[in-house]
Amino acid sequence: MDVHSESGQPVPMRRDRFGRILVPVMINDKGPYSLILDTGANHSVVSSKVAASLGADLDQLAPTIMHGVTGSTIVPTIQVDSITVGAFKMPRTKLPIVLDALDGADGFLSTNSLAERRIVIDLKNDLMTLSDGPSNPANPRDVTIPAVLSRARMLIIDTRINGVLVKAIVDTGAQATIGNVAMQAAVGGVRPAKSSRDLVVGATAARQPSTDCLLPPISVGSLWILGGRIAYADMPIFTKLDLASEPAMLIGMDILGQFESMSLDLPTHTLQLRARSAARS
Repeated sequence: MDVHSESGQPVPMRRDRFGRILVPVMINDKGPYSLILDTGANHSVVSSKVAASLGADLDQLAPTIMHGVTGSTIVPTIQVDSITVGAFKMPRTKLPIVLDALDGADGFLSTNSLAERRIVIDLKNDLMTLSDGPSNPANPRDVTIPAVLSRARMLIIDTRINGVLVKAIVDTGAQATIGNVAMQAAVGGVRPAKSSRDLVVGATAARQPSTDCLLPPISVGSLWILGGRIAYADMPIFTKLDLASEPAMLIGMDILGQFESMSLDLPTHTLQLRARSAARS
């Protein structure tokens, strides 16, 4: 998973205060705008400020229903001629407009917008590379994990906690890891004496109450993730993905950010993770 050997040109990225990945994006050849790379979204979205800078009149825009982790809402949309990330230029599309919950970002960049490409995220060097060529042989330090691509085009991997199989949605757009009530019943965790995260806020700005817990070690392939925290809540996303009745979680950047690099290979439905030396089994 050598970022510099990919066919695409590495794109510099940065992290927001929650650890989410901010990527420079040109829209209609204007910008760059800072969009959060979001593997858990099936549509890219922009803020009302970006829409205004592109010349949109919010009162004249067609509405659409936007689905998020915590719920759904009706938002306006804007038609754009192009979205450019590094050397890749995406065609004309409609973008929902988010009015809140961006924490200073200009929007979300869905991996669906990147079509069938391999996304390599170098968290150590703050670089992202997009490739439409075949995958390179894995670095010996990389762990390759088979994934399922949901009908909403989200990567779902198998993890185990205390021997319990837990389906995990890979979501780089989420700041925190969230589990469903079936997972809470099967795995649980230790509730901290003091908890500062009792509400989960999604891209739609809807809020859901949650129960914050410390998790036992999480097994992912040959890797072990230690010191994880999780907010248990009955989120609409689990019902949408038919995961409400079995242990499932949405892995956010609080856990994904522990790795040195990760590669989302959409054509082969695999995830590659490279652990920092202290975290490797």
